Amino acid sequence: MQRFAADRHVRLAKMQHIFLTRADWESSGGILGLLLTRALSNKNVVTVHGPPNTKRLIAASRMYGYPKMMHFDVDEVRPESLDLLAPVFQDEHFSISACLLLPDRSNGDGNDRLRRMRDLDTDAVGPTPSQLIQWLQGHEQDIGAYVTDATLGKPFQCSAAYIVRGPPTLGKFDAKRARELGVTPGPMFGQLQRGNAVTVVSTGATVTPDQVMGNGRPGQVMGILDFSTPELVAAAIQHPSLITTLASSSSSDEEALPPVVFHLLGAGVCEHPTWKALVRDARWPASTRHIAVGPEFANETVTLAASATAHKMLAAAAPHCFLPYQKGTDASSHQGSLPGDNVVVGAMLDEFVVSPAYQHISAPPTVEPADAAAAAIAQDPFLVDAVAAATAAAATTTSSNLDDGDMTDWIVVALGTGSAVPSKYRNVSSTLVSTPNGPILLDCGEGTLGQLSRMFPETAGGVTSSSPSSSVLAQRYPTLQSLLDSLKLIFVSHVHADHQLGLMRFLHRTTGPLVVVAPKLMGPYLAELDAIEPFGWGSRVLMVDCDAVAPMAWMECFQPNGWHFDAIAAKHDSMTPTTAVIPPPPAVLARVMAEMQLTMLGTMPMIHRSYSYAVRLDGAGPAGLPVSVVFSGDTRPTGMLPALALAHGSAGPDLVVHEASFAAGMEHEAEKRQHSTVAEAIGAARACRAKTVLLTHFSQRYPKSMTTDGDHDASVEDDLQVAVAMDLMRINVSRPAAAVQCAPLIEHVWAALGADGAEEGEELVP
Repeated sequence: MQRFAADRHVRLAKMQHIFLTRADWESSGGILGLLLTRALSNKNVVTVHGPPNTKRLIAASRMYGYPKMMHFDVDEVRPESLDLLAPVFQDEHFSISACLLLPDRSNGDGNDRLRRMRDLDTDAVGPTPSQLIQWLQGHEQDIGAYVTDATLGKPFQCSAAYIVRGPPTLGKFDAKRARELGVTPGPMFGQLQRGNAVTVVSTGATVTPDQVMGNGRPGQVMGILDFSTPELVAAAIQHPSLITTLASSSSSDEEALPPVVFHLLGAGVCEHPTWKALVRDARWPASTRHIAVGPEFANETVTLAASATAHKMLAAAAPHCFLPYQKGTDASSHQGSLPGDNVVVGAMLDEFVVSPAYQHISAPPTVEPADAAAAAIAQDPFLVDAVAAATAAAATTTSSNLDDGDMTDWIVVALGTGSAVPSKYRNVSSTLVSTPNGPILLDCGEGTLGQLSRMFPETAGGVTSSSPSSSVLAQRYPTLQSLLDSLKLIFVSHVHADHQLGLMRFLHRTTGPLVVVAPKLMGPYLAELDAIEPFGWGSRVLMVDCDAVAPMAWMECFQPNGWHFDAIAAKHDSMTPTTAVIPPPPAVLARVMAEMQLTMLGTMPMIHRSYSYAVRLDGAGPAGLPVSVVFSGDTRPTGMLPALALAHGSAGPDLVVHEASFAAGMEHEAEKRQHSTVAEAIGAARACRAKTVLLTHFSQRYPKSMTTDGDHDASVEDDLQVAVAMDLMRINVSRPAAAVQCAPLIEHVWAALGADGAEEGEELVP
């Protein structure tokens, strides 16, 4: 949501209320990242309204948050009866009420469902969700061990349906009648027109608005109904007051505006007979406006137009580093199959004026990214030549002569290369390591699944601009689902939101066994989320604590200092490649490593403001030769990284993926925030004796490009190659030259797009 808002210039800064229809990760997962981002620059409180378990969803963020870090409140929809509407919000412009739709409404006793809702807070061990929220707000002083221990709730499937009622329109003021009643023209006229009674001074009589105002018009009524499944549609039909309340707004008054109802439809619901029956329900006035919003009605699948344009340019000029962009405009519409003439499609960024008169304003057409990319390339001779060379090379590429290596290669993909908050051009942290025996995900920031969907089509034969057989990755994973089905191992370096908020989407989209190697705090966090929206925690999804495969436990290397941690110098100084002994993996991890033919998976505590770890992955590459990749996570420069990289007699990794949050001249800021500069990252790779370093995790101060000018010490004689990551760029671990040489091309792309300087609001780095 944040990247979309930046791309489409939708301002979120003044937002004060958020209304959630479901307390699940698909519809609500972006809330936590948004609250964290707003807290960096805006102290205004945002109130989140939502169904039961909304508090638990947000309270789980205490595992990586702290009191007063976010400025928010939570108001759960809890009606006294499931048959009633409950007031949830009112100001001078709107009043909003809500009811809960339960998919099992037709089964069981209503009192039993109400009891289950009320028991959500009382059955769990530990603090209530309200106490956890108060702790995050800074009001509750002590929740004991439950700052980091799990308190488990229970699932409660439902959606919140909202009814929004606007202010009534007053009738015409009868000035003549007011004078006859003794009212003096002036302020007293204004009071009557605003709905207030006045007292006539000369007689002491009270004059009320109804005596001098004509018939007004009731306020506009609007409904927001979330129908992610047909069962929720059935619940709305059976609800005794939802449709009647929406419909009655215009049935009793000829002057009333017809109700406007937004239907948020899950996949396939628009074709389901239950939804068609609801739209055709005789209780609706004939004038009702129904707006259908859902995946079948998406007339544009490119949500990030600026990023898509840049990627299409890069893919055209450097197909060996960038796969074709797997999203495109789809102008298809289900208008012909809609269940009535009063049903219209709500497309992305369409506007609906509901008062004083209904109006549907279609979103202005956007330039197709492919057309924008072609026009920008045509203006730059360097890019024209690069595209021509790439086209000529593609003509000689076959399935046995792939443009990015062969099927025995390790390919690393930078899925997200920005830090802290998503931006228009860079998503937050995530890196994919594709081995011959399966993929590994290193960190999983918000939007990571979306990034993969831009590289791999949802279905075979998806949108492409070149043959899918020309890439190792496309042959390994012809569809996004095939990649997800192959995913068995995820590493999370630390619990900061920009490194793990995308994890839940993977836990729900995957179906096979999955091992998550992560700091111990991820355990209770995932346990709490699984309790309210099960994904197989403890059975299908298992976690291994990073300390289990580290030479030394994190707390042996660091000591608490408030919400920060200081390195214990003696422990750091004592860690060398000789003393860094990676313990054998636990059985659950050993099985996955054997399946993926990994010979080493070891972690090492790093210097950062959380339990942060680096990871080393070893296995077999081309011709059976060993391959080693080291991923730094977030860190200051430390001897712990080369100790990990060179442990067990290693000659040095083939690739170090190292964070480089800050440019030259920002050393003080990097030290303060416990990150690294570009020069420090290059120095760390040298200390690891790496062959190549891939720089990533750039501050959003530099949302488009990061240069290494002046950071590569030419006086040091070695063969270290330096590559600068861009979102969705891939690098062959054994043959990195193509990615290393991409830097000038990337600079030309930004210049052709006029992409210089930081964007508004992108200067924040926690």
